[in-house]
Amino acid sequence: MDASSPPQILLDIAPSLKTPGFRLIDAEEVYQLFRSLLGANTSITALGTNQATAAVLGYPNVDVFTTVAAGTGALLPQGLPGQQKTEVNMGASALTLYGNGADQIIPLNSTTPAASLSVPAGQIARLVCVSRTFNPTVATWKVVSLG
Repeated sequence: MDASSPPQILLDIAPSLKTPGFRLIDAEEVYQLFRSLLGANTSITALGTNQATAAVLGYPNVDVFTTVAAGTGALLPQGLPGQQKTEVNMGASALTLYGNGADQIIPLNSTTPAASLSVPAGQIARLVCVSRTFNPTVATWKVVSLG
């Protein structure tokens, strides 16, 4: 995968899996796909007070925040339809999750997109990327559970 053909959906992370039949597949692609589905980042510290200075999250599915100071947050990765993220706030303050660039987050029990989401201390937010447009690139994340 190169910059001229960015992934459109989560499965595009492993293009060598698309061709049916017996063949060699790229182990790095398979690793990245499984890491995005099953991986976890533990002991993360929330940073910054806005989208530009927030802690940058990668593709592993689960992020566990152990240190969250008041007003700090994290930046979601560029969303790919089908991608899921679980954000665990074990810190003492609310965690602010920001969409990447112009990405949107639709809160639980709402249809109105927002630029950020507040995850209260001791709570877990589960999000699913439901769409992505190009020119401009905007992903939409939907909160499926918060509690």
